[in-house]
Amino acid sequence: MFLSQKDAVLKAINSTPKTLEGNLDRKAVIDCLARMYRNNEFTYSDPAEMTADDALNAYCGSILSNWLRRDPRIGGIAVKKTVTTREKRSHSADGELKRLLTAKTILITESKSTTELDSLITRRTLEIESEKLAKHADMISDAEAILATVSTQQ
Repeated sequence: MFLSQKDAVLKAINSTPKTLEGNLDRKAVIDCLARMYRNNEFTYSDPAEMTADDALNAYCGSILSNWLRRDPRIGGIAVKKTVTTREKRSHSADGELKRLLTAKTILITESKSTTELDSLITRRTLEIESEKLAKHADMISDAEAILATVSTQQ
């Protein structure tokens, strides 16, 4: 039975004496973690990467830093995982397009053909795209006009 990284760091910190000032002796804890790794008390996903002492010391230093920051048992702050990714919209918030997509969903659940709706959806999507391109072209021409006005004033 292997220890988790979190528990291995806690065990190493508790088994390592503090400095004279009462602080954590980082080098001693890293050495203890490296010994624990070599004694198979905890593992790494790719053990072949941990054959060199430098790689093992770097790994042990990084897990020590991580769990010092995150583990409330050793002074860290518990980090809650939050979902920060948002689903991308596959289509714009266009009302007509929403209505067509809703109708398509209903027809699919009713096991009916959506061929005609698919062509309407494609047409509306192309209209929206051309509107976006036209709007973008207008923005570019406005920006160029402003730049021209600024250039002539100088």
